[in-house]
Amino acid sequence: MPTPTVRLRRLASELRRLRSAADLTREAVSEQTGINQATLYRIETARTRPQARTLTALLDAYKVVEPKRSEMITLLRESAHRGWLPTFSSDLPERYASFIEFETERARC
Repeated sequence: MPTPTVRLRRLASELRRLRSAADLTREAVSEQTGINQATLYRIETARTRPQARTLTALLDAYKVVEPKRSEMITLLRESAHRGWLPTFSSDLPERYASFIEFETERARC
């Protein structure tokens, strides 16, 4: 399994924070949106990238408004982009690959 991108990790972290700020459990979000609790867990731990409609449903449930809403959608779009690392990642232990990806992302800022 490839390591998640820095942007995907950031998206996951923000979604956890937004759910917490909305004072909702994964169970409550699942009931409200129809999104499986296991799927929510995988999204919030950056194990999977949500589909756009899933992200929209979560943002609606968390009552996220502009400009944060657009920021999250942009983050989702950018989370699919991988840098140069995948070319070499099979030769590196995962912890090093993650570290290099974090450093690459930081250099872009």
